[in-house]
Amino acid sequence: MPILHSGKFGSNCIRIHHIGSPSIPPERLLKSQVLIAVYSVRSGQPFCETLDYKILFRGLLDMELEEPSFDGPTFSKNCERLASEDVALRFFYAIGRHARALEPLTVPAGPRLWD
Repeated sequence: MPILHSGKFGSNCIRIHHIGSPSIPPERLLKSQVLIAVYSVRSGQPFCETLDYKILFRGLLDMELEEPSFDGPTFSKNCERLASEDVALRFFYAIGRHARALEPLTVPAGPRLWD
């Protein structure tokens, strides 16, 4: 019998746990997607493998050092489920709005290295 849990995002986000690989919380999935984009990781499987030795990633995902890293197929399946939900879309739109609201970085005038 599956157990239903309501996540941080309210009743719109429900995780179903079955016997087998545990489900990954949606906040960790979203943070993982940001890390994959920022650090140019090819896909979810190499990302899951790097969690075994990258303490920086574990810290940013609020994972304990002894906690097992994500299972690659489970991670991919959970990312697909999250992408089909409205939560991921709203999260990335919020990131875009926040980035546009910040002052843009400017390059100081001066000699260019490629001239």
